[in-house]
Amino acid sequence: MKALMWRRPAGRLIVVAAIAACSPLDQDKVAARVNGEKILAEEVDLALQYKGVAKHDPTARQRLVEKLVIEELLAQQFLRGTPGSALVEKSAVSAARREILARSYIETLVGRVPRPTAEQMSAYYRDNPNMFARRRIFTLRQLDVSAAPSRHAELRRRVGGAESLDALADWLRRENIRFVRTDLERGSDELEGNLVAQLDGLKKAEVGVLDTSSGLRVIQLVRTRPAPIDEKTASPSIEQRLWREMRVAAVEAEVSRLSGMAAISIPEGAPRGAMQALVPDPDPPLARRITGVAPPSVKAPGG
Repeated sequence: MKALMWRRPAGRLIVVAAIAACSPLDQDKVAARVNGEKILAEEVDLALQYKGVAKHDPTARQRLVEKLVIEELLAQQFLRGTPGSALVEKSAVSAARREILARSYIETLVGRVPRPTAEQMSAYYRDNPNMFARRRIFTLRQLDVSAAPSRHAELRRRVGGAESLDALADWLRRENIRFVRTDLERGSDELEGNLVAQLDGLKKAEVGVLDTSSGLRVIQLVRTRPAPIDEKTASPSIEQRLWREMRVAAVEAEVSRLSGMAAISIPEGAPRGAMQALVPDPDPPLARRITGVAPPSVKAPGG
């Protein structure tokens, strides 16, 4: 019998996970047992792969097995002492299975997307002059205002009549409207295209208002200066940016293809047609977890 054991100072948790009474074949398949429940070697391999660690790294493997043993102990205690835990367990297993398998498929899918060619990178440089050839640095002052929608119109009027951003901030304090003030400097390649277009419409020291998910953003343009980037200098960032966009596009295309062949219905509403294409939910999509890039805005099915 082999045992995996580690101890902590007196008064702390002492955990002993035994791999016992296993045949040689079982030894290859079972990483540990906790009160008779198996932790499979396949689980360890999958977790290591997801973390980007070689599965034959003994130190990383042992550390992960110890972590899984503690998790299993806590899970067993939850199941023993929590009413309705069986339903929670079933739902958790179902959700974890769906997410893990979907993520694994996306990783396989994006792994097949080739890096952009030199021609594609040159075209990207030419098609996005504000990011490169006509790149600028914007110095901004902004207030992120958490105001109720009923006060948005009033706030917009105040912005139009305010002597300065400081005067507007004073008014917000008097009205007990929460806001966060930020001074920042960003290149046009770091800003969303629609924001760059709006900033282009502002004069120096002029103030504009943008809608955000949590309220309104008041922006004052302090100054702007040119900071172009030539194609050779931009090539490494273009390659990474374009490759991410290509991988997101590949995921969206595959989801659309699969949903076009599937019969999909939403319990809260009317059944959707089998040909209605779906795209990943942007908050947060699996595509973003894998590639680091958010897909374009999403329309509701059938919308």
